[in-house]
Amino acid sequence: MIDRYNLNAQLLSVRKPTFNAQLSSYVRVLESALSEFSDVVAKADHMRQVELGHLTNVGADLLATGFIDEPNDVFEIAESIRDDYLLSELGLRQGIVNLFCVGLYHLFEQQIASIFKITRTSPHETKRGYSFSEFIDAEIARALRIKTFSSWPNIEELRNVANCAKHGDGDKTKDASNWLRSNHPRLLGEFARIPDDEVSLRLLGVTQPLFGEGLCVSQQDFMRYADAIKQFWAELLNTLRQRRPNS
Repeated sequence: MIDRYNLNAQLLSVRKPTFNAQLSSYVRVLESALSEFSDVVAKADHMRQVELGHLTNVGADLLATGFIDEPNDVFEIAESIRDDYLLSELGLRQGIVNLFCVGLYHLFEQQIASIFKITRTSPHETKRGYSFSEFIDAEIARALRIKTFSSWPNIEELRNVANCAKHGDGDKTKDASNWLRSNHPRLLGEFARIPDDEVSLRLLGVTQPLFGEGLCVSQQDFMRYADAIKQFWAELLNTLRQRRPNS
């Protein structure tokens, strides 16, 4: 009889460097994507100045047509244009971080499946492997006590963040958004700028998380999740190596 623990340990010891390299690549690509927003405030200020110059040139016509009531109204219009641009860019930046969390979680699921599909017995199940949700409930996961790993709280947080990012407050994943409200309320809010004492987060909906509305995971959170997955594989490998058949 094959010692599945030792077999998985051998496979994981070979695959773990690849898994870690994949995670590091995700981090690198996210950092590259977010670098595009490094000068977003300067761009917004430049846009205000350009629009202000244009509006000032046509100010007399705007007054004559009733588009503005006073000459100084052009300053408010230019400021509004700046703010709209800045909020849109910040929303897009936030959405990218949220979306990368979805990808990170699914990458982790695929890594799990590639290791533990060999423990399945039926041909169909062996080909498909485990999703992470299935793995959590599987006999081997319970035997390995993965929920006692120090990496587990961050893995669980990532799982709920990913589900919330995909579906918001939809019925399918209401538990994910509620879990975040109960355990990590700081992750919920419009662009992470709404103080907890000014709005009830239990009434705050997660509407368009892929454009930053309602879910505000930071780049530091993403790094923490990626590090937790690496730590999970290290803890799992150590546990597998210590296991014995029928232990």
